Amino acid sequence: MRSLKFLLALVLVLALIPSYAFADNVKNVYKGVALVNLPEKNPNAKELEVPSSLKIDQYVFNGEDLSITGQLQYKNVTKEVVVSGEAFQSGIDSEDVIFNVTNENNHDGLEVVKLKLYNTPNTNELVANKRLEGEKTLTIYFFDKDERDLISFNVPAIDLGLGDLNGKDFEYSKSVTDAWVYKVMKGEIEEPSFTMLGGVNREDVGNVSGVITYSDPYGNGCDEQHSKSGKTSIIGSSIMSDGDYVDTNIKVTSQGITYNCGPGDYTYVSGAETAVWFGGYTNPVQVDLTFSGSSYVDFVKKTKWYGSYSKRPYYSATAGLSVGYGPISAGSSIKFWDNYDVNASSSSEKTVYFGGGDYSRKANFDFDNTRLYSVGNYYTTSSYIGVSSSSSYKTVSAYFRVPVYGNTGGTLYSTRTSSLSISYSNY
Repeated sequence: MRSLKFLLALVLVLALIPSYAFADNVKNVYKGVALVNLPEKNPNAKELEVPSSLKIDQYVFNGEDLSITGQLQYKNVTKEVVVSGEAFQSGIDSEDVIFNVTNENNHDGLEVVKLKLYNTPNTNELVANKRLEGEKTLTIYFFDKDERDLISFNVPAIDLGLGDLNGKDFEYSKSVTDAWVYKVMKGEIEEPSFTMLGGVNREDVGNVSGVITYSDPYGNGCDEQHSKSGKTSIIGSSIMSDGDYVDTNIKVTSQGITYNCGPGDYTYVSGAETAVWFGGYTNPVQVDLTFSGSSYVDFVKKTKWYGSYSKRPYYSATAGLSVGYGPISAGSSIKFWDNYDVNASSSSEKTVYFGGGDYSRKANFDFDNTRLYSVGNYYTTSSYIGVSSSSSYKTVSAYFRVPVYGNTGGTLYSTRTSSLSISYSNY
């Protein structure tokens, strides 16, 4: 009878054990480093640290996607966590794996800002457990945007069945980068550096750039420098008559991320998508076109614009066009301005001169609800000029105003400008 009671008690106990304790599930607890109330710039990491721990209840890796569920504890609070992401090859070390995290299943306001498997990590890459140096390790960074708490963990890959994973077995993508600091910290922008090139065939060319450095809040990881460069230009001819065209263009020519992880550990990943944008949806890139001359000036009869760009969801790609009208004589003032909406089209032109003595001498474009991000993105304006009085020396100028945004387009860091001009005659 005693044996029967014991067996019944054992069956009851087993029935009450939660499912995650069985085979194919893990029940490990890992210590972490939590920085709480993190300033947006220049934190003192040691003053912000509090204890933290991560209990992993279950993990699944199907050959492409990794998912982890568990509980995170810090500040005497326990939060449920769900981590998932698709595996890609790292842009820094081809043997490492970077996971493209999906944060749809956030719990308690937590986001995963870094999920990376290091093949042979060094101490700079290990925040929570430096004893794992040289051992394949999964690094997880959680971030609470509202509380500004950053919590990091280092988990031995072998504990999750990831010991045989190698980045060379996965695809590399320019849009899935190793960068994470920009998701947490505000950066510092470098002073602009412009190069003006005197072009042939009446072309003037300039450069605009945005370089933002994000410093790792832990102080021993990799600082990130996100850079983007663009080319500005105005193109015409040495002789322009009534009906000829003047074009302006701004184009993203290159971008990349530099990871500076200490002396001798410097990696530049060319083409990697960055946190830098040219223009904002409500603070767009602007191009101003102005005609001048020694006696008389030319003017815009009609104009158009087109390009390749990122468009604001649910908004049309319509540029705001402000046209300044005034007398044709050089040195006279603009009398009034009219505003137009111009849809993006390489074939449809907007007429802005309707006859009479008020000539459309200035045309200012605002590329509302669009911005430039990817290499190859551009805006082009093409203006059909009018000539009222011919002259041997005239000038048309283009002024580019380029807001530089960081943190995936959410923070305005600076506004770059580029002034270009070409001279020409009417005969």
